[in-house]
Amino acid sequence: MTRTPLVSIIVLNYNGIKYINNCLESVLLSEYENFELIIVDNNSTDKSVEFVEDTFKDARLNVIRNDTNMGFAAGNNIGVQNAKGKYVALLNIDTIVDRMWLTEIILLLESDVTIGVAQPKLLSLDDRSIFDSAGDYLDYFGLPICRGGSWFERDTGQYDTIQEIFSARGAALVTRKEIISAIGLFDNDYFLDFEDLDFCWRVKLYGKRVVFVPSSIVYHKGAGISSQNSLALKNIHPTKNSIMTLIKNYNTFHMIKYAILPHLFAFFTGFFVLEVFLMKRENKLANIKFRVQAYLWILRNIRRLHTKRKEVQHNIRKVSDSEIMKCMIKTSVWRVAIWIINIQKEGKDKAKRSYFVNGLSHS
Repeated sequence: MTRTPLVSIIVLNYNGIKYINNCLESVLLSEYENFELIIVDNNSTDKSVEFVEDTFKDARLNVIRNDTNMGFAAGNNIGVQNAKGKYVALLNIDTIVDRMWLTEIILLLESDVTIGVAQPKLLSLDDRSIFDSAGDYLDYFGLPICRGGSWFERDTGQYDTIQEIFSARGAALVTRKEIISAIGLFDNDYFLDFEDLDFCWRVKLYGKRVVFVPSSIVYHKGAGISSQNSLALKNIHPTKNSIMTLIKNYNTFHMIKYAILPHLFAFFTGFFVLEVFLMKRENKLANIKFRVQAYLWILRNIRRLHTKRKEVQHNIRKVSDSEIMKCMIKTSVWRVAIWIINIQKEGKDKAKRSYFVNGLSHS
């Protein structure tokens, strides 16, 4: 490479002793050498930080210790505050990178200033022929689906072209430091889940593209660390953050149509209780309780959300919803109903794939 700008690679760690050695070894063996590696530790108790400091003596490595578990969003934001690179790469601790992963993405970003965020091809760490994600998407109501990964699709080269996607997965993404300076990275109120979708939505509103780069490959355990989180965290934050993302980023018409009215209906009629049972979710009663807590958080923080929304709509938005929604999964109440019926008939994986393919082809 003739142009090798500095890249700040941020790896957030929380009790990742099972994964941290393989992750950092692979990063330090990257073909692209002009990087700093920032390990942000969220107050781990498993001696993983001590292991890093004793094992890795590379001058490019810097460890930042947080006094509490600040969550995925705030933890990565701490890393960004200490980043010196032109580009920022986020990696989960339960990943292993291919030697060329960073080279391929930086070459593309240096050649195309319209790209704001790039995601590698994410394959399963357990079975490297299976997708973890070939790009993440939202439907109009805020349902997240990761292409390939949501239905454990085998990689046969079907996604081997650079392509615009809705969102890059936070497990492995690269963005420009100047974009973060302009619109911020993650919203600290998210704690975990949906922060990457919210960020990439804002990137699009800012007028930059989000792309999938299949020649860059990262292997991801997926749920390797998040599976250790409490049932409450894993159920409250996805609902809360999904609603918050729609409220912040849609224009007024679409916010009312796809965020406010559907969730008010679900909350005051109790329809979300029926949804929990129809979707065959585990821990049904606990899930219902946590969904209520998520709705109450939104209601209690409505003024806070108004301030966040005002910032996005007045200071970030340069692009219309019609352009943003071209990369979303087209849907309606009837499409959702059909999808739920298909889950009962075909199983969750097959139904989700059909919902995604049909919705994207009509977008």
